[in-house]
Amino acid sequence: MHQLEAARIMNLVSKWHQSREYLHPGMNLADFAKRFCSDKKYSEVAYCWSFSFDPTFFAHLCYEGFLSICSYPSQIVYTLMPWIDPERCVMDLDSIHISKKVLKRSNKYSLTVNKSFQQVIDGCIAQHGESWLHLPMRALLKSLNSSGYSGEKKNVRFAVHSIELWDDKKLLVAGDIGYTVGGCYTSMTGFRKEGTVSAGTIQLVATCGLLKEVGFQMWDLGMVHYPYSIFHIRATQY
Repeated sequence: MHQLEAARIMNLVSKWHQSREYLHPGMNLADFAKRFCSDKKYSEVAYCWSFSFDPTFFAHLCYEGFLSICSYPSQIVYTLMPWIDPERCVMDLDSIHISKKVLKRSNKYSLTVNKSFQQVIDGCIAQHGESWLHLPMRALLKSLNSSGYSGEKKNVRFAVHSIELWDDKKLLVAGDIGYTVGGCYTSMTGFRKEGTVSAGTIQLVATCGLLKEVGFQMWDLGMVHYPYSIFHIRATQY
């Protein structure tokens, strides 16, 4: 069955889906993003939805500012759920404070990028449960991490990355999954191994330093209600 026909049927049986926009490959996402942010009718309906887990479609969503997760309502069908937060926490890469305690503990750790994508995914699921990292979402992110963006839009500089923190025994103790669009890195999810001391803080501090060193301009930390202050990070609300 074609995805658009399946979406029409879903709208007939689900009021939740009926009240929200269905997004699909081929539509003008740039125009819709402008309407989504400016039209008051979308202010109370944060999410859109789609049956498409096409990597290029996902990359275009990210490029236009949409965050996307995977939903599995009633364990019947997987749906992609894109949305744009009206407010986001954005890190000024010059604003991070590194305490002497964290600096001292950081000596026994090393940071890598894209060395062990699957291990970071496994770590996130071990800490948070499967949550929105359902099978189609994992496959989509893994494809983009390994093969990159292959769409036709030449101006889309997009990539999915894993960031890994290893201790002095070469054990993975923290990690982050996110994506880059131009000069911005957006965190999607991450984990810290239970029982480690300051590993999450060190991973965040090291990631901030890495992003700054290689020329990134900002770090999008996502929703505004997350307590980033526990990591001694000052994020600006936009």
